Amino acid sequence: MRQQVIKSKGSLYRKSFFGRRYSQVFDLIMKDVPYESWASYILDIAKSYAIHPLTILDIGCGTGTLISHLAGCGIHCTGVDQSLYMISQCRRNCQDIRPHPAFFCQKSWNLKLPYKSFDIIYSFFDTINYIIDEQLLLKTFQSVAHLLNKNGIFIFDVATEYAFQNRLIDQANLIQSQKIYYQWSSSYNPQTKICMIELRFDTIGTQKSKFSEIHFQRAYSTKEIIDNLNASGLRVFDIYDAFSFKSHMNNPDDERLTFVVGKLYQYA
Repeated sequence: MRQQVIKSKGSLYRKSFFGRRYSQVFDLIMKDVPYESWASYILDIAKSYAIHPLTILDIGCGTGTLISHLAGCGIHCTGVDQSLYMISQCRRNCQDIRPHPAFFCQKSWNLKLPYKSFDIIYSFFDTINYIIDEQLLLKTFQSVAHLLNKNGIFIFDVATEYAFQNRLIDQANLIQSQKIYYQWSSSYNPQTKICMIELRFDTIGTQKSKFSEIHFQRAYSTKEIIDNLNASGLRVFDIYDAFSFKSHMNNPDDERLTFVVGKLYQYA
């Protein structure tokens, strides 16, 4: 398992990235995630801004399932993920998709892509929360600003502090599968805003194995996100309750939010 030591607010965190064995079972665990609905949601948001995307970038693309739905609509898609194992799985999963998506193993705060710009950039499923260093969050937003078309939009979701405080990301055997059992258990530190998540897996069948990973995520306030977006030359157009068009009303028990962002001078 590939690891990196990360210093945050005076403490050391040893972060386990999405490793080889996790990438192999990821699609099985996520098989009930409504990726097709997520793809429709992205395109519905684009339509509300009169955007008909020709190019899309997925930051934190995982195994490429969401990209496969968007590419199936005739959109030229690019995916980046910092896990080489996930990118390898992407290439296998999407080898028959046309137009053929391009995949790169890169960090979100240091994107060096052969393409100049994108109509839509999105980042879902806790990718932003995984950036536990606020300076790297700022650099991620700066990378987005550099790659986003003049009239393009950046869509991303975040898990809120409420979700971490109430352990809403904890999971255990949520899928009916005879191939794998799993349990995710979290511990949140309100001083550092860091949530440690232990992921344990037990695969059964002809190839039995047990393995685990430790992940770290950070809770960002809406103000922290907006301040870093503005410092990157981006501004918020809308904040919704996750995967809806219901405007966020600063409800303290919101679990997840969706941000829709563009360049500062856009639509001025």
